[in-house]
Amino acid sequence: MRLSGLHRWLLAMSLAFCSGSSVAASPFNAGEQAWLANHPVVRYAIDPHGWPIEYLDDGEHKGLTQEYLQRIADITGIRFQLVQVQNRHQAMGLMLRGKLDLLTATSPRLIPPPFNKQILFSDPYFSGSTLLVTRADKPIVFDPAKLSGKTVAVEQGDPYEYFLREHYPEIKIVQTTTPLGALDAVADGDAYAAVGLDAILQSVIQRRYYGTLHIAGSVSEMPRLVSMAVSLQQPMLRDIINKSLGQLTAEDTDNILYNWLRTTDYGTPTVGSIVRHYWIELSLLAVALCLLLLFAQHARSAKRAAQRSEAEKSMFLAMMSHEIRTPLNAVLASVELLRGSMLPPRERELVALANASAVNLLELLDNVLDIAKLDAHKLMLEPVLADMAALASGVAGIYRPCAEKKGLALTTQLSGLAGLRVWLDPVRMRQILSNLLSNAVKFTHQGEILLRVELLPGDAGSGTLLIMVQDTGIGIALDQQGRLFTAYAQAGDSRQGYGGSGLGLVICRQLVELMAGSISLSSLPGCGTTMTLRLPVEWEPAPAMEPPQAIERRPGLLQAYDPILVVEDQPANRFVIGQQLETLGFRSVMAEDAPAALALLDQGGRFSMVLLDCNLPGIDGYELARRLRQHPALQWQPYLPIVAISATTGIEHQQRCLESGMDSCLSKPLQLAQLENILALWLDHHPAGEVHESAAIHGESFDAVFRRSAGEDVSRFGLALSQGDWKQADHYAHRLHGAALSAGRSELAATAERMQNALRDAQPDQALLRALQEEADCLLNAAPPSP
Repeated sequence: MRLSGLHRWLLAMSLAFCSGSSVAASPFNAGEQAWLANHPVVRYAIDPHGWPIEYLDDGEHKGLTQEYLQRIADITGIRFQLVQVQNRHQAMGLMLRGKLDLLTATSPRLIPPPFNKQILFSDPYFSGSTLLVTRADKPIVFDPAKLSGKTVAVEQGDPYEYFLREHYPEIKIVQTTTPLGALDAVADGDAYAAVGLDAILQSVIQRRYYGTLHIAGSVSEMPRLVSMAVSLQQPMLRDIINKSLGQLTAEDTDNILYNWLRTTDYGTPTVGSIVRHYWIELSLLAVALCLLLLFAQHARSAKRAAQRSEAEKSMFLAMMSHEIRTPLNAVLASVELLRGSMLPPRERELVALANASAVNLLELLDNVLDIAKLDAHKLMLEPVLADMAALASGVAGIYRPCAEKKGLALTTQLSGLAGLRVWLDPVRMRQILSNLLSNAVKFTHQGEILLRVELLPGDAGSGTLLIMVQDTGIGIALDQQGRLFTAYAQAGDSRQGYGGSGLGLVICRQLVELMAGSISLSSLPGCGTTMTLRLPVEWEPAPAMEPPQAIERRPGLLQAYDPILVVEDQPANRFVIGQQLETLGFRSVMAEDAPAALALLDQGGRFSMVLLDCNLPGIDGYELARRLRQHPALQWQPYLPIVAISATTGIEHQQRCLESGMDSCLSKPLQLAQLENILALWLDHHPAGEVHESAAIHGESFDAVFRRSAGEDVSRFGLALSQGDWKQADHYAHRLHGAALSAGRSELAATAERMQNALRDAQPDQALLRALQEEADCLLNAAPPSP
């Protein structure tokens, strides 16, 4: 009560101040201002079924009448309090009993007696037409008398119900709970027509009944003038409302109507109404979707084609790598063995040339594979803690003899690396340095080459690795420098006579970017070239060096080395590997497949290392490695290193090797230096015992081994054809192809390749395969080509 009295006092003082300061600014007289001060709250009710003129949304008053009440409240300061009712009759009864002050939407002409004599009406604030709605096949109607004897649907309690019953008793009335119910009755055939306000029916018909219901006409004698109803006990309230409505301008009412239409929910439109109103937009959308689907399908097809092409390229490169490495193994191994023998100077030069060419071919093969992996984003870095100073010095030491042979000084400057280890991939870093120093030596004829490596400190444990390779070589023109980082391209005519594939710097750039670094080039013709690399790295202090400890040998461990087990199905390769091991002073025992290797262990064989080919017939090398690790004979013996030897390369191959229990990988062709390094890594020191020839190849020449093994392959190929075992036939054709390439029998190799191609058909032609078998047999028995 105290708060209510304070509120009235503040309102009265406010009105008094306003009237005193500007009498003309207030539309209310002194009596009306006093009434406002004494009645700050006005109770009102709405028709809960009066959508969209007025309705409840989660208990909140919405619609046109709410907009007008808000404007009146702004003008008068009245706070309108909503009293919720079930229907219009309940609201009228509450007003007659003095429980309500205001009804927001009534129509004086349509209010039945005695109610119309017991309430006061404000000035109209909204006018609407009364519509008659029928099905599409019914005639137009403008006179309600023509509906005599027919059924008309109308909302229960609506003023239209009273008007029709009072003036047109011949019309049969069907009561519905909502205006939408009246339209449903007509649509379902339960009523001939429906009566309602245009503001309610027009939008609903367009949205929900388009094509089913139509406006048959309007009734001029039933206009809907919407006013507010006030209790007879509150005549001052009616005057205040009328004056408030009179204060509204045309712009104000436009804004009220705009807000009402914008916020009114007319329900979910039908698909037909959406299509009718937005057919142009929908047509454009359909065309856009069709184009989008077409482009998406085209992009998907292009992506699949690119992926298929990439897969085919990767498969081709992997196959070519395997096929090239197999004969190259024999070439490079044989040349290296010849270099260690006593040769006249002329032959020694030729052997050195052949060895250099084979090494260059192997490097080119590795570069092509690397660039393919980088393009396919399949090359993964393997960072470890590495001694960058030792790595850089080691690479420089490899190229220093070549530089000195040309009269060049190759110097190394190291800074900030003492006592530190850097996280990086040493294999890829060595590859980058090798490419840069190789180019510097190749294109420099006089002067010097400088390799500078510096660790620039940053935050704790991090920094920037700066690498610079400077030379005083021929230099590069500015307009040619951009081409250096394009695959298979070289800069200008001045460099065309130096050879090379043009892949080195491309690989360097992509590897540096993979390491999140940058590479730049600075050069002028005749003034040399400077390559600068900046790599973000993390570092750790190098661990203190501990003195070497004596190795405690288990009882029974032989002081001399046990032989090395070589598991290789290709006899020519077994011959070459045996000769290489013999040259290095190691004994070897040969096994042609997995069962033979396991049988040697079952018989109590002891070995110091296993060199294992991964592409074995039957049980492959990966599975054999797993079985070797689980073999009972090895559980109580010293650890047996298993090293993969295969023409297959790549991260996937290395991962499979490690997962199967192998310790390291060597790629074919095996080079003496690689083999010697892996032996030194896993064995304590180079053996000093007697050198023995491999028992498996004792007394046989390479040609004899080749003829015997290739003849067996041709015979087994024919047997597989007789049995319809295409997989085995392809295996022996593959073996024959590799052996023929190793032996330099190109015609036989071509025949074996044709065998493989014929076997790839869904239904291989046996007659063709038999003819190829006979051709291979004839070529094998023919005299070998003269050197």
